[in-house]
Amino acid sequence: MLSLPKILVVTDNEAELTILRNTLDTCAVFRNARNVNELAKIWDLGMYDAVFCGSAFAKNEAWMAILPRMRDVPLIVFSDDGSASKWTEIAESGALELLCKPRQRSKVVSITEGHARRHVDALRRAS
Repeated sequence: MLSLPKILVVTDNEAELTILRNTLDTCAVFRNARNVNELAKIWDLGMYDAVFCGSAFAKNEAWMAILPRMRDVPLIVFSDDGSASKWTEIAESGALELLCKPRQRSKVVSITEGHARRHVDALRRAS
């Protein structure tokens, strides 16, 4: 990949945002939306290769309303819960991946780069 993937992180949790930034600091460019309203406002300002969000957002009604606008971008949900019911919940929200704690840097980087690469390849094929 010639350029760093552009990641949109939807969270109002500063600690979670800091962890993600520290994990991906040299492998991605970040933009943060603190809530679904901010997400709706900034979505059209840039193209993103992946979207990370907390599991609380993944079941939010406003989130479900904006999700169709994001259908071509990989959605990755982070959660403390890795249970089968959580996997079902995030799959129903349209997410492709669930990252549970503890998050190993190598896994987060691999997932981010893999989904971003597939997204860029799909965009190239479509044009």
